[in-house]
Amino acid sequence: MAMRIKGVAVILEAASPHSNRDAPATECIANRPIACHALESLAAAGVEGLAVVAPANVIDNVRTCVETEIAAAIDVTYLPQRGRMDLLGALRAAAQFVGEDSAIVHFADGLLAQQLDLAPEILGEDLPDLLLLLHRSGDSREGLAPATQRLLGVSELNGSRNHLALAGVCRFGPGALKRVTESVQDLGCEVDLIAIAQHLAAEGRTLEAAIVSSWRRYRGDPRDLLELNRIALDQQAAQGEPLDRGDNRIEGRVIIDPSADVTSSIILGPCIIGRHARVTSSYIGPYTSIGAGAEIEGAEIVRSIVSEDVRIMHISGRIEGSTIGRRASIFRDFGLPRAVRLHVGEGVEVALDC
Repeated sequence: MAMRIKGVAVILEAASPHSNRDAPATECIANRPIACHALESLAAAGVEGLAVVAPANVIDNVRTCVETEIAAAIDVTYLPQRGRMDLLGALRAAAQFVGEDSAIVHFADGLLAQQLDLAPEILGEDLPDLLLLLHRSGDSREGLAPATQRLLGVSELNGSRNHLALAGVCRFGPGALKRVTESVQDLGCEVDLIAIAQHLAAEGRTLEAAIVSSWRRYRGDPRDLLELNRIALDQQAAQGEPLDRGDNRIEGRVIIDPSADVTSSIILGPCIIGRHARVTSSYIGPYTSIGAGAEIEGAEIVRSIVSEDVRIMHISGRIEGSTIGRRASIFRDFGLPRAVRLHVGEGVEVALDC
């Protein structure tokens, strides 16, 4: 009998200090929640069952957020996590769903730079009890400790500026996830992937590690959100039908919702323009997402995330590397006296070039 693979997207954090949404995984990139991209990556890998695990107090909101944007053909089971709020608690919530099958576990607030169906390391059939994916990170704080390197049989190159770090995607062999949840004790400390790997090794189970090109996770830093937006836009398919160019110049992989209105503008992909957005006399550069209902006129925007119902009007400079929250309004005030007038909420970062 062929081995069955289940897919489990895990939401561990219930809230983000930089978001009005319920969890970082529901923050939007390429106009959809990060969790949607993670789930669709799992579905594309050919899993035979797909579940989302989230804290019980937010799972209904997560379901609403995800089901609004995910492809209708993808069937998802929603599993509330109670008790422990760490990875062990999430795996216990998923244990009955996975059963004796193999499982790919994917943190729902991050993405690999490659689709899972293009990662043969994680889709093979002759796999260990736990396969961990590693990537190279420029952040030394994410680097693997020497003991973990020995556990996984990997080592760093002397003098390397990048450090081996854990990606938020792993695969449990047949029945391994269930065994872990039954055998790991209720430790007082947080149980993460490294602790689970150590436990499996102590039981004589098999561990392996494979290196993937890149992994990025969002935990409140807008720079991470912009990088995830880049990853998602790089993976988007080209528009199926030819675009009506009109008086626009449209180049590259550009997705424009049929209900959007784009006139007298230059649009360079990869980028996406959402439902009922209006873009007039503007330049929208690569790696930009324009959310539903946004109104852009007389502006230049590059490598940025513009959320739903944002209004940007006649800005003299270029907006670049920016994240703009829902219903924000940015405009040039021609009245006197000339000044920068801001209404800025708690924790917001504003960089002015003037």
